[in-house]
Amino acid sequence: MGHTHSDVPSLVVNGVLLSQANRWGKHVARVDLYFEKDLRGRWRVAAESARTIATDERVVPDPESVKLVESYESRN
Repeated sequence: MGHTHSDVPSLVVNGVLLSQANRWGKHVARVDLYFEKDLRGRWRVAAESARTIATDERVVPDPESVKLVESYESRN
């Protein structure tokens, strides 16, 4: 969606669902897609929703993700 640092929970543009959390991990974006098979047996998106969720000290960082960014953090 870009790099605007804006909290955009859910926005549809030209039929495309967009979501953007704001900066510094204050929110995370969650997108839910619901699929169903059509008459030909192919999967299609039946419904979709998006939202942003505020984070706080109860959110525990994923250890593998932390390990991936440690070297970049130490360069600053």
